[in-house]
Amino acid sequence: MAQVRPLSFAGIGGRADAVIVAHDDAAEASQVATDAALAGLPVLIWPPLAPRLADVDRLIAAAESTGAPACFGAHLLFAPVVDAAVRHRAALGDLEHLSVILHAAATDEDDPETTGRRALRLLVPHALSLLCATLGDLEIRGLRCRLDTGAHLEVRLSSGLIAVVDAAFRDETTMCAVQIASSTGTVRAELAPQLGLEIDGRPEPVPTTLVDGIEPALADLGYLATVRGFVGAIARRGGRVCPVGFGRMLLELAAAAAVSADDGAAEVELPISGIRDRIIG
Repeated sequence: MAQVRPLSFAGIGGRADAVIVAHDDAAEASQVATDAALAGLPVLIWPPLAPRLADVDRLIAAAESTGAPACFGAHLLFAPVVDAAVRHRAALGDLEHLSVILHAAATDEDDPETTGRRALRLLVPHALSLLCATLGDLEIRGLRCRLDTGAHLEVRLSSGLIAVVDAAFRDETTMCAVQIASSTGTVRAELAPQLGLEIDGRPEPVPTTLVDGIEPALADLGYLATVRGFVGAIARRGGRVCPVGFGRMLLELAAAAAVSADDGAAEVELPISGIRDRIIG
């Protein structure tokens, strides 16, 4: 019979090169990642990152105290189709439209009264990562959030544009897409239910990465590139990684969205204080 024993990073010593944390309990995940960083081990933590911003602050402080790399698994940033969309977005100039939609399959156990907050906690950070990837030089100045069976955000940018994020557990299949437009053109990237890329309304070849023995979706959705970048970084070969600090910024936005939702969808100006110990969602 298999035995489950508490894991002590202090006792691992030189037997581990790094730690990858994937746990659906945000509190457990952030604690394991913090313990690993305190032991001087490089860590890659997949979302959910932490239940509170204070927990992420501790993780980052732990990594800084030992010099251990602390990376965040914002895998959609590494998806080839997103990379292509970001490259095309650079040629659009001043944006007139920016929207992200992320719908995940609902389950029989989902309570319509609570799925909005669940979407805010689990889906909104992913959707916001796509939004941030396409901002270019724009900055987020404020946001408002309305919750029903999903989380619906209006994000005010430094240009005055209001970007829209729609995240919900409501469809039978997952849907994920980002759409960008200016007076000179449009870009649409779709990650689910199928990969797609449109430039000015015309379908374009979708960049893919095929690796023997690897499920294509792991490459298409950025998981493979995320892990490869982390491995390259800890092997000191260089690698494209997403720092935990980016994850903290996404969590700050989600916390601000929760404040807005609790205040009747009133706009919250950023940065906002007094949210470090707030449970997200």
